[in-house]
Amino acid sequence: MAASPDPVLSRPAVNQELSDLFNELWRLDANRMKPGTDYTLSVQGRAGFVSQGSHVVRDHASQPLFSSVDEVKLRNATTFSREPMLPVPARTRRPLADRAGFMGLLDNYERSTGVMERVTPEELAEVSLFLDAVLETEVMKPLVKEKKRKKLQMYFIKNVGREASELQRGAGAPVRGDQHSLLSYLAFKRAHQYLVSKGQSSADLRQFKNQLNLIWFHLYHRQRNAGLDSCGFEHVFVGEMRSGTEIIGFHNWIQFYLQEKNRHLDYKGYKARENDLPDHDDHVLNMQFSWHGLVKPVGSAFIGTSPEFEMALFTVVFLMNTERSTTVLVNVDQCQMELVVVRHGRSLGTAYPKLLSSNSRHVRQPSH
Repeated sequence: MAASPDPVLSRPAVNQELSDLFNELWRLDANRMKPGTDYTLSVQGRAGFVSQGSHVVRDHASQPLFSSVDEVKLRNATTFSREPMLPVPARTRRPLADRAGFMGLLDNYERSTGVMERVTPEELAEVSLFLDAVLETEVMKPLVKEKKRKKLQMYFIKNVGREASELQRGAGAPVRGDQHSLLSYLAFKRAHQYLVSKGQSSADLRQFKNQLNLIWFHLYHRQRNAGLDSCGFEHVFVGEMRSGTEIIGFHNWIQFYLQEKNRHLDYKGYKARENDLPDHDDHVLNMQFSWHGLVKPVGSAFIGTSPEFEMALFTVVFLMNTERSTTVLVNVDQCQMELVVVRHGRSLGTAYPKLLSSNSRHVRQPSH
């Protein structure tokens, strides 16, 4: 009988260029929450095997995964919650922190695939507002030398028009609505700069915003013979249920925390290799959980990172590859991980991290 291939040997080589880029993003992620300070984890026991579609599973974690989260800091981060630029009718208003920014998007989607999404004007405004906030973050803002800065100024004068010319002259005239983030070259994120240098994105921020919208928020059919029922953002950051039998997607720690807090989600334990113990300050975790009565045998998510950091990583992987399914091996901070991205045409089908090893890991020594 032929020996099975060594999974380590069959992995792709580490992508050093993307590792360097993503570590730069990591250092620039000002909205990242700090373990032990901004949140505390209780990883508890190792979860056992359970088949997809199960409703019952042995619980190896009697307590929630998140022991505490600094919600004040969470809600003060500009991409997590932000005041809307467009007026919202008083009778349809929700609390500010719940309707603006990342957290304001989490309740905009139907949980079940096969149910057509109905997008309201307010929800469209929320998406636009969130993308504006993402485009203004420090995550990968370019460290531009004077010569390059002048070239960027000239680009905007030529391609964006009168408002850009006023900006270059130092005019103090206000810029309408969300155009401020679209016109200022200082709002370029490092990820955008990288994608422009590779010919994968336009230097024009309006076009880049439209590209992000197509990748993450464009609605498509996930279930056959159904309406437009899904998008990349919903699948990755919110989570979905397919045919009432399985959880798909759901790879975001903030959604995990909020659903756990509201008792819609029950953490069942961590998933890891034998003798491998997750650390309380790991920024990627593989875990098992139930959500609205269904069990996800193995899920994975970044922990503590900002939405813009995660979107930046997955957007770069998405645009730098044309295959339907791509797996990139990278070293980020103290972790080696695979970033898995699956396309759905010109939009994102799914994206998630898979932790392979961590320098901060505690390894249980086998007993003698």
